[in-house]
Amino acid sequence: MRTSSFDTWLTRLRDRRAAMRIEARLDRDVLTWFRTKKKKGYQTAINAVLKAFVESQEQGKA
Repeated sequence: MRTSSFDTWLTRLRDRRAAMRIEARLDRDVLTWFRTKKKKGYQTAINAVLKAFVESQEQGKA
């Protein structure tokens, strides 16, 4: 089942409200790696790695 363009737009709108725009400094080699591996979604990939790290740290607190 394909999602409609409206559904895609709505999902992106919700995602933007949940995210905050920040400025962060990353090592050049790290940023280059993400940009090379995930050309279009490198920022999403960086966020996923950070989120997984936070979740792993939260599990350790239990």
